Amino acid sequence: MNIYLSDTAVQHLNLAISVIFFLLAIAILIFGRPKRFADLPYTRTAFVFWMLQWLGFVLIFFLYNKAPDTVVLLFVDLQTSLALGFFFVYSAGKEFQLLRIIAYILSILTVSTIWNFGFHEFLPTWKSMWIDFSGALSALAFILFGLTFFRRYRLPSLPLMLVTLCYIVLQRPVYTGRFIEGHLHPGWVLALAIGKLCLGLLFYSLYFFVPFTDDALQWTFTRPTTVAGATVGAQSKFPRLRELLLGIIIGLLGHLIGSALARPLPLLFGHR
Repeated sequence: MNIYLSDTAVQHLNLAISVIFFLLAIAILIFGRPKRFADLPYTRTAFVFWMLQWLGFVLIFFLYNKAPDTVVLLFVDLQTSLALGFFFVYSAGKEFQLLRIIAYILSILTVSTIWNFGFHEFLPTWKSMWIDFSGALSALAFILFGLTFFRRYRLPSLPLMLVTLCYIVLQRPVYTGRFIEGHLHPGWVLALAIGKLCLGLLFYSLYFFVPFTDDALQWTFTRPTTVAGATVGAQSKFPRLRELLLGIIIGLLGHLIGSALARPLPLLFGHR
């Protein structure tokens, strides 16, 4: 049976969920005062970025049908940049450097804004390529988010990892519908709202518990140096990108799967 859902209803649902999680984060910061915030300041700073990315979602869905495509995509990139800010702080742990992370965020936002407005201005008919940068950047931010939780919490974070991967797949058809086809498929937007709800709830199910480590997550490994056939104690560093590269590959695969599903799959809800 085909259940009718209006575009406006599912957009408002996304907006409502985003507002709730944004206000919840503000309440925790002001009134909750978790012990981990006092013991480990990096958890508070990371949580501020978590809160701000929900403000980004609020702005996205508030402006979804009210602003030009470039402006909406600008706020999508802003939300992604704030999500990357969470990753930078949370993965650095006690060693985070806020000014450096702010510089990273501003650099990412500058590049994405130049791509957004420049591509739209000079190659307006290449819409798929125009949104690919933002889509891939968002997929990367989500997979790094999930990967960082997995590195800190390990097996208990697997549901969060699964929901993160599903969200990456689900958001691509919404990108396609909003920015290329000019029509949002209510079923996909409803699924995105459910994904936001699950993502937020699973985040709170983990974040205030003590992880396996609060140290900076190292992306290097050491390999013994061999001299004259014998292994000695001296260590040389090599980039260890296994988890990071695997995460990026999974994120891009999710992005591509979402692209493949955006057109041929019949609508689950709403209009044809």
